[in-house]
Amino acid sequence: MTKKKTALCAAAAAVILIAGAAFVNRARLREYRENRQIIRIAQDYLQQKYGFKGKPQKTSRLADYSNVLFTDEKEYRIYRVYLDPNRQPVLDTYQYDEIVSALKTRIMEDYPDCHEVLLSLSCPEQYIEQLGATARYTFGLDADTKFDGSNLDAILTNCEIELMAYFSETDLEKAPLTDLLETHCIDGRFVAFDTQAHLMECRRAGWSSRSASVPDDVLYAPYITQIREFGSKSQSSTLTNYPLHEGEGFLYCCPAFPQVQCMESEQQPENAVTKSFWLDSGDHAAYIYYPIESLPDSESLYVKYGANAGESTSKDSLIPCGDYVVAPLIGEMNPRWYLAKYAEP
Repeated sequence: MTKKKTALCAAAAAVILIAGAAFVNRARLREYRENRQIIRIAQDYLQQKYGFKGKPQKTSRLADYSNVLFTDEKEYRIYRVYLDPNRQPVLDTYQYDEIVSALKTRIMEDYPDCHEVLLSLSCPEQYIEQLGATARYTFGLDADTKFDGSNLDAILTNCEIELMAYFSETDLEKAPLTDLLETHCIDGRFVAFDTQAHLMECRRAGWSSRSASVPDDVLYAPYITQIREFGSKSQSSTLTNYPLHEGEGFLYCCPAFPQVQCMESEQQPENAVTKSFWLDSGDHAAYIYYPIESLPDSESLYVKYGANAGESTSKDSLIPCGDYVVAPLIGEMNPRWYLAKYAEP
Protein backbone atom coordinates (compact mmCIF):
# COMPACT_ATOMS: atom_id res chain seq x y z
CA MET A 1 0.00 0.00 0.00
CA THR A 2 1.35 3.42 -0.99
CA LYS A 3 1.84 6.21 1.45
CA LYS A 4 -1.02 8.09 -0.22
CA LYS A 5 -3.44 5.17 0.21
CA THR A 6 -2.32 4.72 3.80
CA ALA A 7 -3.00 8.37 4.52
CA LEU A 8 -6.43 8.16 2.88
CA CYS A 9 -7.34 5.09 4.95
CA ALA A 10 -6.21 6.78 8.15
CA ALA A 11 -8.22 9.88 7.29
CA ALA A 12 -11.31 7.78 6.55
CA ALA A 13 -10.92 5.92 9.84
CA ALA A 14 -10.59 9.21 11.68
CA VAL A 15 -13.74 10.52 10.01
CA ILE A 16 -15.64 7.38 11.03
CA LEU A 17 -14.42 7.66 14.61
CA ILE A 18 -15.35 11.33 14.80
CA ALA A 19 -18.79 10.63 13.30
CA GLY A 20 -19.33 7.75 15.71
CA ALA A 21 -18.31 9.87 18.69
CA ALA A 22 -20.58 12.66 17.54
CA PHE A 23 -23.48 10.21 17.21
CA VAL A 24 -22.87 8.86 20.70
CA ASN A 25 -22.65 12.35 22.12
CA ARG A 26 -25.88 13.36 20.41
CA ALA A 27 -27.60 10.26 21.76
CA ARG A 28 -26.33 10.96 25.27
CA LEU A 29 -27.41 14.58 25.03
CA ARG A 30 -30.84 13.54 23.80
CA GLU A 31 -31.19 11.04 26.64
CA TYR A 32 -30.08 13.66 29.16
CA ARG A 33 -32.63 16.16 27.87
CA GLU A 34 -35.39 13.52 27.91
CA ASN A 35 -34.55 12.55 31.48
CA ARG A 36 -34.55 16.18 32.57
CA GLN A 37 -37.95 16.66 30.95
CA ILE A 38 -39.33 13.52 32.63
CA ILE A 39 -38.00 14.68 36.01
CA ARG A 40 -39.49 18.14 35.52
CA ILE A 41 -42.90 16.68 34.66
CA ALA A 42 -42.75 14.38 37.71
CA GLN A 43 -41.73 17.25 40.00
CA ASP A 44 -44.50 19.50 38.64
CA TYR A 45 -46.93 16.64 39.31
CA LEU A 46 -45.74 16.31 42.94
CA GLN A 47 -45.89 20.05 43.44
CA GLN A 48 -49.45 20.25 42.19
CA LYS A 49 -50.65 17.18 44.11
CA TYR A 50 -48.67 17.29 47.37
CA GLY A 51 -47.14 20.76 47.50
CA PHE A 52 -43.45 19.88 47.03
CA LYS A 53 -41.17 18.88 44.16
CA GLY A 54 -39.21 16.03 45.76
CA LYS A 55 -35.58 15.00 45.41
CA PRO A 56 -35.10 12.90 42.23
CA GLN A 57 -32.49 10.15 42.21
CA LYS A 58 -32.80 8.46 38.83
CA THR A 59 -35.12 7.71 35.94
CA SER A 60 -35.86 4.37 34.35
CA ARG A 61 -38.08 2.97 31.63
CA LEU A 62 -40.23 -0.10 31.27
CA ALA A 63 -41.69 -0.63 27.81
CA ASP A 64 -43.17 2.76 26.85
CA TYR A 65 -43.53 3.91 30.45
CA SER A 66 -41.08 6.01 32.44
CA ASN A 67 -40.68 6.46 36.16
CA VAL A 68 -38.68 8.71 38.43
CA LEU A 69 -37.32 7.48 41.75
CA PHE A 70 -37.45 10.03 44.57
CA THR A 71 -36.08 9.93 48.09
CA ASP A 72 -36.98 11.85 51.22
CA GLU A 73 -34.14 11.45 53.70
CA LYS A 74 -36.02 13.29 56.43
CA GLU A 75 -38.93 10.83 56.35
CA TYR A 76 -36.84 7.82 55.23
CA ARG A 77 -39.18 7.50 52.29
CA ILE A 78 -38.55 6.15 48.78
CA TYR A 79 -41.24 6.57 46.14
CA ARG A 80 -41.81 6.73 42.38
CA VAL A 81 -43.84 8.69 39.87
CA TYR A 82 -44.88 6.77 36.75
CA LEU A 83 -45.46 8.45 33.37
CA ASP A 84 -47.35 6.97 30.42
CA PRO A 85 -46.01 6.90 26.82
CA ASN A 86 -47.34 10.47 26.37
CA ARG A 87 -45.36 11.51 29.47
CA GLN A 88 -48.47 12.10 31.50
CA PRO A 89 -48.17 11.13 35.20
CA VAL A 90 -50.50 8.19 35.88
CA LEU A 91 -49.37 6.83 39.24
CA ASP A 92 -47.30 7.70 42.29
CA THR A 93 -46.31 5.63 45.33
CA TYR A 94 -45.67 8.52 47.73
CA GLN A 95 -48.42 7.50 50.19
CA TYR A 96 -47.82 3.73 50.04
CA ASP A 97 -46.47 3.48 53.60
CA GLU A 98 -49.32 5.58 55.00
CA ILE A 99 -51.93 3.39 53.31
CA VAL A 100 -50.27 0.19 54.56
CA SER A 101 -50.08 1.61 58.09
CA ALA A 102 -53.77 2.59 58.04
CA LEU A 103 -54.78 -0.86 56.79
CA LYS A 104 -52.68 -2.56 59.48
CA THR A 105 -54.39 -0.42 62.12
CA ARG A 106 -57.83 -1.43 60.83
CA ILE A 107 -56.93 -5.12 60.90
CA MET A 108 -55.47 -4.90 64.40
CA GLU A 109 -58.65 -3.19 65.58
CA ASP A 110 -60.76 -6.00 64.07
CA TYR A 111 -58.48 -8.68 65.55
CA PRO A 112 -57.21 -7.44 68.95
CA ASP A 113 -55.49 -10.80 69.60
CA CYS A 114 -53.27 -10.31 66.56
CA HIS A 115 -49.60 -9.64 67.37
CA GLU A 116 -48.27 -8.65 63.96
CA VAL A 117 -49.55 -7.95 60.44
CA LEU A 118 -47.45 -8.11 57.27
CA LEU A 119 -48.92 -6.53 54.13
CA SER A 120 -48.01 -5.95 50.51
CA LEU A 121 -50.20 -3.90 48.19
CA SER A 122 -50.17 -4.45 44.46
CA CYS A 123 -51.07 -2.28 41.50
CA PRO A 124 -54.35 -3.07 39.74
CA GLU A 125 -53.95 -5.55 36.89
CA GLN A 126 -54.37 -2.79 34.31
CA TYR A 127 -51.17 -1.15 35.54
CA ILE A 128 -49.27 -4.42 35.90
CA GLU A 129 -50.01 -5.19 32.26
CA GLN A 130 -48.65 -1.79 31.29
CA LEU A 131 -45.83 -1.33 33.76
CA GLY A 132 -44.72 -4.94 34.17
CA ALA A 133 -44.23 -7.20 37.18
CA THR A 134 -41.83 -4.75 38.84
CA ALA A 135 -44.83 -2.55 39.66
CA ARG A 136 -46.71 -5.34 41.40
CA TYR A 137 -45.62 -4.49 44.93
CA THR A 138 -45.47 -0.72 44.46
CA PHE A 139 -49.14 0.13 44.64
CA GLY A 140 -49.74 3.80 43.98
CA LEU A 141 -52.47 6.35 43.55
CA ASP A 142 -53.52 7.93 40.28
CA ALA A 143 -53.20 11.63 39.65
CA ASP A 144 -56.69 12.41 40.94
CA THR A 145 -56.53 10.40 44.17
CA LYS A 146 -54.98 11.22 47.55
CA PHE A 147 -55.21 9.35 50.83
CA ASP A 148 -56.66 11.70 53.44
CA GLY A 149 -57.16 9.21 56.28
CA SER A 150 -60.89 8.81 55.70
CA ASN A 151 -61.03 7.23 52.23
CA LEU A 152 -59.16 3.98 52.87
CA ASP A 153 -61.98 1.73 51.66
CA ALA A 154 -62.28 3.64 48.39
CA ILE A 155 -58.55 3.38 47.80
CA LEU A 156 -58.42 -0.34 48.56
CA THR A 157 -60.94 -1.09 45.82
CA ASN A 158 -58.18 -0.35 43.31
CA CYS A 159 -55.50 -2.72 44.54
CA GLU A 160 -54.72 -6.31 45.36
CA ILE A 161 -53.51 -7.18 48.85
CA GLU A 162 -51.49 -10.01 50.37
CA LEU A 163 -51.80 -10.38 54.12
CA MET A 164 -50.01 -12.40 56.79
CA ALA A 165 -51.17 -12.07 60.40
CA TYR A 166 -49.73 -13.77 63.48
CA PHE A 167 -51.61 -14.85 66.61
CA SER A 168 -50.84 -16.84 69.77
CA GLU A 169 -53.10 -18.95 71.97
CA THR A 170 -56.01 -18.12 69.66
CA ASP A 171 -58.70 -20.31 68.12
CA LEU A 172 -58.79 -19.07 64.53
CA GLU A 173 -62.05 -20.89 63.91
CA LYS A 174 -63.67 -18.33 66.20
CA ALA A 175 -62.07 -15.43 64.30
CA PRO A 176 -64.46 -14.92 61.36
CA LEU A 177 -63.42 -12.88 58.37
CA THR A 178 -64.44 -9.28 58.80
CA ASP A 179 -66.19 -7.15 56.19
CA LEU A 180 -62.85 -5.53 55.44
CA LEU A 181 -61.26 -8.84 54.43
CA GLU A 182 -64.28 -10.11 52.52
CA THR A 183 -64.96 -6.87 50.63
CA HIS A 184 -61.51 -6.18 49.24
CA CYS A 185 -59.18 -8.25 47.09
CA ILE A 186 -57.19 -9.75 49.95
CA ASP A 187 -55.31 -13.05 49.78
CA GLY A 188 -54.51 -13.81 53.38
CA ARG A 189 -53.11 -16.17 55.92
CA PHE A 190 -53.61 -16.21 59.68
CA VAL A 191 -51.05 -18.20 61.66
CA ALA A 192 -51.63 -19.13 65.31
CA PHE A 193 -48.82 -20.25 67.64
CA ASP A 194 -49.15 -22.20 70.86
CA THR A 195 -47.48 -19.46 72.93
CA GLN A 196 -46.49 -15.85 72.48
CA ALA A 197 -42.89 -16.74 73.33
CA HIS A 198 -42.66 -19.15 70.40
CA LEU A 199 -44.33 -16.62 68.12
CA MET A 200 -41.86 -13.89 69.04
CA GLU A 201 -38.91 -16.24 68.62
CA CYS A 202 -40.14 -17.16 65.14
CA ARG A 203 -40.61 -13.52 64.17
CA ARG A 204 -37.17 -12.57 65.45
CA ALA A 205 -35.73 -15.32 63.29
CA GLY A 206 -37.61 -13.92 60.30
CA TRP A 207 -36.49 -10.35 60.98
CA SER A 208 -32.88 -11.49 61.09
CA SER A 209 -33.29 -13.57 57.88
CA ARG A 210 -31.86 -16.63 59.59
CA SER A 211 -32.64 -18.90 56.64
CA ALA A 212 -33.46 -17.35 53.28
CA SER A 213 -34.29 -20.71 51.71
CA VAL A 214 -36.80 -21.91 54.33
CA PRO A 215 -40.01 -20.06 55.28
CA ASP A 216 -40.00 -19.04 58.94
CA ASP A 217 -43.41 -20.59 59.56
CA VAL A 218 -42.19 -23.96 58.31
CA LEU A 219 -39.20 -23.87 60.62
CA TYR A 220 -41.49 -23.36 63.62
CA ALA A 221 -44.19 -25.79 62.47
CA PRO A 222 -44.18 -27.80 65.76
CA TYR A 223 -45.38 -24.66 67.56
CA ILE A 224 -48.09 -23.67 65.06
CA THR A 225 -51.55 -24.76 66.14
CA GLN A 226 -53.69 -23.43 63.27
CA ILE A 227 -53.42 -21.81 59.86
CA ARG A 228 -56.37 -20.06 58.27
CA GLU A 229 -56.15 -19.16 54.61
CA PHE A 230 -58.55 -17.11 52.51
CA GLY A 231 -58.50 -15.87 48.94
CA SER A 232 -59.90 -12.98 46.98
CA LYS A 233 -60.67 -15.14 43.94
CA SER A 234 -62.51 -18.00 45.66
CA GLN A 235 -64.00 -16.02 48.56
CA SER A 236 -63.35 -19.09 50.70
CA SER A 237 -61.63 -19.75 53.99
CA THR A 238 -59.92 -22.97 55.08
CA LEU A 239 -58.53 -23.98 58.46
CA THR A 240 -55.45 -26.18 58.27
CA ASN A 241 -52.16 -26.93 59.98
CA TYR A 242 -48.73 -28.19 59.03
CA PRO A 243 -49.06 -31.97 58.54
CA LEU A 244 -46.47 -33.16 61.05
CA HIS A 245 -45.74 -36.88 61.32
CA GLU A 246 -43.80 -38.79 63.97
CA GLY A 247 -40.65 -40.59 62.95
CA GLU A 248 -38.06 -42.51 64.94
CA GLY A 249 -37.16 -39.80 67.44
CA PHE A 250 -38.06 -36.91 65.15
CA LEU A 251 -40.97 -35.16 63.42
CA TYR A 252 -41.22 -34.57 59.68
CA CYS A 253 -43.50 -32.84 57.20
CA CYS A 254 -43.86 -31.98 53.55
CA PRO A 255 -46.28 -29.02 53.23
CA ALA A 256 -46.94 -29.63 49.52
CA PHE A 257 -47.48 -33.40 50.00
CA PRO A 258 -49.18 -33.90 53.40
CA GLN A 259 -49.40 -37.70 53.12
CA VAL A 260 -45.61 -38.10 52.85
CA GLN A 261 -44.15 -41.20 54.46
CA CYS A 262 -40.72 -41.73 56.01
CA MET A 263 -39.10 -45.16 55.79
CA GLU A 264 -35.84 -46.56 57.09
CA SER A 265 -33.19 -47.11 54.44
CA GLU A 266 -31.19 -50.31 54.23
CA GLN A 267 -27.96 -48.43 53.48
CA GLN A 268 -26.13 -47.02 56.51
CA PRO A 269 -23.25 -44.68 55.55
CA GLU A 270 -20.12 -44.92 57.68
CA ASN A 271 -20.16 -41.26 58.71
CA ALA A 272 -23.81 -41.29 59.79
CA VAL A 273 -24.64 -40.54 63.43
CA THR A 274 -28.30 -41.49 62.92
CA LYS A 275 -30.05 -44.13 60.91
CA SER A 276 -30.59 -43.45 57.23
CA PHE A 277 -34.16 -42.80 56.06
CA TRP A 278 -35.93 -41.84 52.86
CA LEU A 279 -39.09 -39.91 52.04
CA ASP A 280 -41.57 -40.44 49.22
CA SER A 281 -41.94 -36.66 48.89
CA GLY A 282 -41.27 -36.50 45.16
CA ASP A 283 -39.54 -33.23 44.31
CA HIS A 284 -41.28 -31.27 47.09
CA ALA A 285 -39.37 -29.68 49.95
CA ALA A 286 -39.51 -31.63 53.22
CA TYR A 287 -38.35 -30.86 56.76
CA ILE A 288 -37.09 -32.97 59.66
CA TYR A 289 -37.41 -31.77 63.28
CA TYR A 290 -35.12 -33.29 65.93
CA PRO A 291 -35.52 -32.33 69.61
CA ILE A 292 -32.32 -30.60 70.64
CA GLU A 293 -32.20 -32.60 73.86
CA SER A 294 -31.78 -35.75 71.79
CA LEU A 295 -28.81 -34.24 69.93
CA PRO A 296 -26.53 -32.59 72.54
CA ASP A 297 -23.85 -31.99 69.89
CA SER A 298 -26.30 -30.66 67.25
CA GLU A 299 -24.06 -27.69 66.43
CA SER A 300 -21.49 -30.08 64.99
CA LEU A 301 -24.02 -31.99 62.88
CA TYR A 302 -25.44 -31.52 59.40
CA VAL A 303 -27.99 -33.32 57.23
CA LYS A 304 -26.75 -35.25 54.21
CA TYR A 305 -29.30 -36.17 51.55
CA GLY A 306 -29.81 -37.03 47.90
CA ALA A 307 -31.92 -38.95 45.40
CA ASN A 308 -33.28 -42.20 46.80
CA ALA A 309 -31.68 -44.32 44.09
CA GLY A 310 -28.25 -42.70 44.26
CA GLU A 311 -25.60 -41.32 46.57
CA SER A 312 -26.47 -38.46 48.89
CA THR A 313 -25.06 -35.35 47.24
CA SER A 314 -26.51 -32.37 49.14
CA LYS A 315 -25.93 -31.19 52.68
CA ASP A 316 -27.24 -28.40 54.88
CA SER A 317 -26.56 -27.19 58.38
CA LEU A 318 -29.20 -27.84 61.01
CA ILE A 319 -31.27 -24.77 61.88
CA PRO A 320 -32.02 -24.27 65.61
CA CYS A 321 -35.65 -23.34 66.25
CA GLY A 322 -36.90 -23.36 69.82
CA ASP A 323 -36.52 -26.84 71.27
CA TYR A 324 -35.77 -28.35 67.85
CA VAL A 325 -33.14 -28.33 65.15
CA VAL A 326 -34.55 -28.44 61.63
CA ALA A 327 -33.03 -30.30 58.70
CA PRO A 328 -34.34 -28.96 55.36
CA LEU A 329 -34.43 -31.41 52.45
CA ILE A 330 -34.79 -29.26 49.34
CA GLY A 331 -34.18 -29.94 45.66
CA GLU A 332 -33.83 -33.73 45.63
CA MET A 333 -36.28 -36.35 44.37
CA ASN A 334 -37.48 -38.74 47.12
CA PRO A 335 -34.41 -37.95 49.23
CA ARG A 336 -32.53 -40.47 51.32
CA TRP A 337 -31.09 -38.66 54.32
CA TYR A 338 -29.18 -39.02 57.56
CA LEU A 339 -27.37 -36.81 60.05
CA ALA A 340 -23.58 -36.69 59.93
CA LYS A 341 -20.88 -34.94 61.92
CA TYR A 342 -18.59 -32.26 60.55
CA ALA A 343 -14.97 -33.35 60.35
CA GLU A 344 -12.78 -32.17 63.20
CA PRO A 345 -10.57 -29.18 62.20
